[in-house]
Amino acid sequence: MAEDEQVWLRSLTKRLTPAQYKNVVKQSEQLAERERQLAETVIQVMTNANVEKIDNWKERVGMYWKDTLREIMADDIEEIKREAVAEAVAEVTEKAAEKAAVEAAKAREEVKTEAEKSEKRGKVRGINALSNAILLAREKNYTTVDELLAAGIECEVAEAAVKLL
Repeated sequence: MAEDEQVWLRSLTKRLTPAQYKNVVKQSEQLAERERQLAETVIQVMTNANVEKIDNWKERVGMYWKDTLREIMADDIEEIKREAVAEAVAEVTEKAAEKAAVEAAKAREEVKTEAEKSEKRGKVRGINALSNAILLAREKNYTTVDELLAAGIECEVAEAAVKLL
């Protein structure tokens, strides 16, 4: 039997050492995806069979255990981080898009309101200009467009005023 196959079989014992455990986990990281899934099953059985030992190692080894666990789980931790970042970015992007849509709707409404106000102001100015032209024409006895134009009244206003006289 090949040496690497013996490592897997030897790991299925209740007399597991920390070095064996670490060796099995490290070897599993080097396997292809399908084989790694099978190896993870072996590691799970190995871990379940040696829970008390592993807990004891953790107490004795302390920080080394944490470092080893981080090393063993590095790929998984990085994947979890990537997923968390992607989810956070998606959430922030979605919220920003919603906020932008709300702000755009507000801006459109403000522009519409300002346009309406501007249109009303324009109409009021036009009415004021027309009424001033009519008053001027009556006061000065103007009856033609040319007389109102000479007095500085705009052409359209002068024409409208003469029609209303």
